[in-house]
Amino acid sequence: MTQYQPLKLVSLNNKVPSKSTKVALPNIKLSLSSPASVLVDAFTDRKPVTVHTDDGIQQTLHVMHAMKTSVCLVENSRHEIIGIVTKRDLMGQKAVAYATKTSTPIAELSVRDIMISRANLYSISRDTARAADIGDVVETLKRIGDTYILITENHVNSSEIQSVVSTSEINQLLDTHLYLGHRALSMMDMHFALSGSPSDF
Repeated sequence: MTQYQPLKLVSLNNKVPSKSTKVALPNIKLSLSSPASVLVDAFTDRKPVTVHTDDGIQQTLHVMHAMKTSVCLVENSRHEIIGIVTKRDLMGQKAVAYATKTSTPIAELSVRDIMISRANLYSISRDTARAADIGDVVETLKRIGDTYILITENHVNSSEIQSVVSTSEINQLLDTHLYLGHRALSMMDMHFALSGSPSDF
């Protein structure tokens, strides 16, 4: 049985602008052993969907539904990407917990209340992804415990986001259902995810 390895992650602890477009996924049969370059090529021309920090939860969910995506980048008034928000965050425990903590009705929460800040995001470079198999990308998602992976430019100090690949899109390409999204619960888990060392995932 093929052993896949988590890929090297890059910190996104800074701000860059991004525009958004949407393209169709390629209609080809893939497997975990297929080259991940297919994923990279499929999303190279598609910039991630962006929403604003002040957008409300319902408005953002409408955008996600219209754009057929489960994850959006979050930009501020200067069009700088300052975080990410997922459908799971908007519809799940995170929104309820914040609303309860702040005594704010959920309908009045904004994206800034729920988003994951850029300082807490990591990505893989386009070249790293292109040199790997889809199985390696899936293993990376398992290790970091997320339902998406960010692809950035190749040069070492760049954190310009080229694309966001979600597990739902990987499942669509593979015509399967991979259950991913168990978020890392400790700093040690994150260390293993970043180093590629074995963990209990």
